[in-house]
Amino acid sequence: MNRPESDTPCLKTWLISRHGAAREWVELKGVPVDRILTHLEQKDYLSMAPGDCVIGNLPLAWIARLNAHGVRYINLDLTIPAHLRGQELDLAAFQACQPALTEYRVEQIKRW
Repeated sequence: MNRPESDTPCLKTWLISRHGAAREWVELKGVPVDRILTHLEQKDYLSMAPGDCVIGNLPLAWIARLNAHGVRYINLDLTIPAHLRGQELDLAAFQACQPALTEYRVEQIKRW
């Protein structure tokens, strides 16, 4: 697999995850990653360019900001059973949680 599929390729791909198994899985999938961060901070966001891609599990507000800035967001989807929630997963346990990459676009509609 190359960079996440779209009409246009990613300029730079950022992986944002503090989980080693997530990083291993993305590497095994063959997704080229230019930058790995454990958390997204304002300074990192400011260095992203329109056309970049972010892979991770981020809050909706961050995804909306990224999308508004022209950055594509690819969520690392997992189906985690209740007994594994809150635990650090090794690669085998991570793969058992049916990981998948899914691109989303989020738009902030209204803030109260």
